[in-house]
Amino acid sequence: MSSIPEVPEASDATPAIGEYGQGDVAASVVSMSRRHAEGHDAEYLEWHMLDHLPEQYRLPGLRLGQRWVSTPACRQARLVSEAPYADVDHVVQHLFAEPVDVGLDRLVDVPGVAGAWCWAGATPRHERLDATEGLGLTVCYLDAPAVEVAPALEPVLARRWAEGTLVPLLAAPLELVTPGQWDRHRP
Repeated sequence: MSSIPEVPEASDATPAIGEYGQGDVAASVVSMSRRHAEGHDAEYLEWHMLDHLPEQYRLPGLRLGQRWVSTPACRQARLVSEAPYADVDHVVQHLFAEPVDVGLDRLVDVPGVAGAWCWAGATPRHERLDATEGLGLTVCYLDAPAVEVAPALEPVLARRWAEGTLVPLLAAPLELVTPGQWDRHRP
């Protein structure tokens, strides 16, 4: 049985893990949408998680697909919600075959934040994707409930935005969709 250190080091710095190589994630495709106009979110989530998302793993280079939803509690805990992102209730992220580190230390120091990745917008790689040049996306991975972590992130994000290099368009806690619990995460 192994013991867990009081302050764990980053797994990338652990030689036994490093022997397996470095990850090859190089790009992220993120899709945002509003709730279904007729309230069919649960049916859509079921189809997406059980049919559509699994079939995406046939795409060469796909490493991970995740879906989050903005529950009513998440919506109330939003720090920023500017148009056109104010209507966002669903977010999907696909990681494709090392994101660039943009100094996320202050974010990961917030209790409840287990890690963070930052992505820079780019020219679309497919005709159905929107151009995102000049935009950035930071995803914080949490080990505590999103609506509990959001208030603790507010002062860190406020300092980040005050530097004037970032203009916030959406800063919102989201819940990871849990397969089989389609009604639990309705916006």
